[in-house]
Amino acid sequence: MAIFLLKMNEFTQILIDSINSEFLKKRLDEINKHLYNRKQEGQIRDALLFDINNGSKLKGLSEFPKKCHGAVDLTLFSEGNRVATIEFKHHYPGDLHLKSVIDSIIKDIGRVVEVPTSHFVLIIQEREIEEPNEILCELNYMNRNGGVNLDILEEYIRKIKCFTRHIKEITIGDSVRSKYTFVVYELCNT
Repeated sequence: MAIFLLKMNEFTQILIDSINSEFLKKRLDEINKHLYNRKQEGQIRDALLFDINNGSKLKGLSEFPKKCHGAVDLTLFSEGNRVATIEFKHHYPGDLHLKSVIDSIIKDIGRVVEVPTSHFVLIIQEREIEEPNEILCELNYMNRNGGVNLDILEEYIRKIKCFTRHIKEITIGDSVRSKYTFVVYELCNT
């Protein structure tokens, strides 16, 4: 099986186009409205998968391949050939100061499930309660809001991979207003 037939920049552009799509913005609004009390990595990953499958020449599968030491969050194919393997993580800004979070991210992007990881998508969500009477529960980790600082994480990533980075911010919501920062890392082996 041929690996990485498309130029990485071409795939990265498809991923960024999907992040910028109206489809994703609508899905993010639904996810934020109904799942504001939890991390949303799987739901956002699958929304991106749906958009890519329906709007580009690529097709993808989530949680594939799955081996005893883990699964790739999203694998994309072109004409039946694997072209990208993507790991996703969803965190709040303050999480990026926790060593355990950094270690988990480094483990995921450094792990090889058949082939090395080609991309890492970090989704950082900052939440603000706009309508307290409409919230059904206390939201955990609100103290982890604050400015997004990627310096510590990127220092660790550079030790195992070289990368280019693309950032897109999307703000949505009514009762709970969320700013999602999508950080797309295009990875290469060092």
